[in-house]
Amino acid sequence: MIGINKVTLPLLLLLPLEGLCNWMGNLHSSTEGLTWNAAKEYCTAKGADLITMRDDADQYMNVEGWVDLHRDSASSVWMWYRRSIKAKNLTWENSVQLPGEACAYHESGEKGLRSSLCNVKRSFTCKKVYLLLVRENKTWEEALNHCRALEVKNPSQPIEFHRNFRFDLATILPDVHSFAQRIAQRATTDEVWTGLRYLAGYWLWIGKGNVAYKNIEKCPSKGFCGTLPKAAGKLYGIRHCDEKRNFFCYRWEG
Repeated sequence: MIGINKVTLPLLLLLPLEGLCNWMGNLHSSTEGLTWNAAKEYCTAKGADLITMRDDADQYMNVEGWVDLHRDSASSVWMWYRRSIKAKNLTWENSVQLPGEACAYHESGEKGLRSSLCNVKRSFTCKKVYLLLVRENKTWEEALNHCRALEVKNPSQPIEFHRNFRFDLATILPDVHSFAQRIAQRATTDEVWTGLRYLAGYWLWIGKGNVAYKNIEKCPSKGFCGTLPKAAGKLYGIRHCDEKRNFFCYRWEG
């Protein structure tokens, strides 16, 4: 971990408390058979994701069951659900062309994935969501640099080299919004910086992912950086980027 001991004010590492004894490291495997949607909801309720296999898939060779990969229809692309990222260079063990919605799973010992109807009940593995609430007041840019300096992938390379960092300002997608807002209650500011940013005429998540907020200003007049408010019922805030507030960092898998 690079630099994490240099943080002078508290960092809160948010992990699910319930059922902690069932977790092995940062993974929790369940032999209970659930549909893909039910498995996803189970993981989310525990502050976790269905596991992805985007990075260093060899370490997950023994993982069995549903993974966090989904396709809406036969004509749509496969997406890693949590980050709304298009899946690339997938390796498949089966060549079944399923009509309509489909979900992916993994068989222990296999290199590739398999496709399946999403309503089939399978075992699954959750991976903890590493969401850090940093209770320091920083500008949006300072918060971004703080998150990215927490841990680098290759210490011999600069942080900017091919996204050589594991933490980023957090992407808060709809299915983790309530979880993140509960944690934000511990902040010392009324709103918390997230990775939402207005750049080149578009709102985007700096750590990737589609912005799903409806009616967000297309030409913002009150700032260009996004926050997560502590107040219930508010999905996001838009503020000037040079304001100082607490912030969320998120650790990407891999």
